Amino acid sequence: MILLWAVASGQLVHVLRCTSDVKHSTVSVAFNQDTTLLASCISGHTKGNRGTIEIWEVASGRLCQVLVRAGYIRSVTFSPNGIFLASNIEETVQLWEVASGQLVHVLQGGAVDSVVFSPDGTLLASGDRHGNVRLWSVGQGTLIGTYLSLPGGEWLTYIPQGY
Repeated sequence: MILLWAVASGQLVHVLRCTSDVKHSTVSVAFNQDTTLLASCISGHTKGNRGTIEIWEVASGRLCQVLVRAGYIRSVTFSPNGIFLASNIEETVQLWEVASGQLVHVLQGGAVDSVVFSPDGTLLASGDRHGNVRLWSVGQGTLIGTYLSLPGGEWLTYIPQGY
């Protein structure tokens, strides 16, 4: 269950009832750039559990799409232009086209826990639980390189300047 609150008024706006059969909590949510859509992922805490990626319309609280019912999922993020949604599923990074719900790329990325787009949306970074950070080309769906190896590099972010 996801609760959407109006920050200014403190009022509960929507209760989003997730469709996953997994009994664990939502582990990641992301708004698109204009905050009209919310993506959520729910997964068990161990590999092999069946998780869900769902896209919600924020204004109505309506479930728009269920992209996948798969295994271990920990992270979702929209591209800056809202065209793509990236997620980790098991040991891959998956890139979805939001409007159609079509899977565009499956990238082999190790034990991925976090994904984030560059500010211009051309690159995608993934971080895994072993501290590896990989950089991917969104258009080509190819690995550019593994540039960093940080202990505990599970969670990533870009700053607006892009570095």
